[in-house]
This record gives sequence, C-alpha cells and structure tokens, in this order.
Amino acid sequence: MANLAFWDVEPALVEWLGGKGLSYSRFADDITISSAFTLSSADRSAVISRITNLLAAKGFRQKRSKLHLRKKGQSVLSKGEAGALTVTGLTVHGSTPNVTKKERREIRAAVYEFEKLAEVGLSIREIQGKFDRAMGRVGRLIGTKHPDGVRLRERLRAAKKLVEKFPPNALQAE
Repeated sequence: MANLAFWDVEPALVEWLGGKGLSYSRFADDITISSAFTLSSADRSAVISRITNLLAAKGFRQKRSKLHLRKKGQSVLSKGEAGALTVTGLTVHGSTPNVTKKERREIRAAVYEFEKLAEVGLSIREIQGKFDRAMGRVGRLIGTKHPDGVRLRERLRAAKKLVEKFPPNALQAE
C-alpha cells in the first residue's frame, strides 16, 4: 500500500536526500535515512521536516514515538537501557536479522495453544484461524533461519493432521 501511496512523491525525496549524501530506504511504512557522516542539527531538522511533509501530503501522520535518531549500531533506549537494534520488528546483530526473544516465546505459546485445541477434538473449521495465525508467525522464524522455525512448523502440521483425522468432538467422547 505504501508503494502506491508514495509512488509520485518519493522519487523527489530520494533525489533531494541523495544530493545531501544521504540514503533513503523504506520497508512497508518504516522509513530509514542513512548517512556515512554526522548530520548537523539543521540538516536533521530539514530531513525530518521533508519526511513529515511527504507523509502529510498523502494524508498520513508521523508517529513521533517511532522517530529515532541513531548512530551506526545504536539501539533505542528502553527504560534507560540499550537493547538490541530492532528494525521492522526484527532484532539486528551485525547483518543477521532475528526474531526477538519475547516474540519467539509468543510464537511457541501460539503453537502450544493450537496443539491443545487440536487435542480437544474441535473441528478444523473451528480452529483454522488459530492455525493460520500461528503458521504465519512461525513463518517469521523460518524467514530468519531460526532453528525453532522448522520444528514448530512440523508440530503445527502434526496437530492439524490430528484435527483433520477425527470428526468434531471425537476425542471428547473417549
């Protein structure tokens, strides 16, 4: 959607930034401006203003809580402590993206929840949405080559086969 929204105004911004020696990148609605040198306060303000105006021209507002200025490798301070650098929900260490520990815990919990629902004997129709959401989240692990990804995918598939094997509530009657 962002590609469609910004197709006519983004090229001018990229050209302007390039003229200042800056690089522009965007993933969905996350915009990043990179520089090989330290920007002056006036240049930082000009860049932020340009991006804010670009968003406003298309009817969007910048979420100030998501505006971060960092030096290479810096993370955003959380509760006074530096954490891992996070970009689009993934932590970045060197050049390797990873899913956060908190999200990995939540993904394992979603798989476990689906397994428990499958054991109760509900029909796949009743729990298909939970399966789809859990599988989508497991896909993030697989996409980042996390070792838990394939194992959790197989657990989900096995639980889904169990559900498809028995008629609704067949396990409850035992």
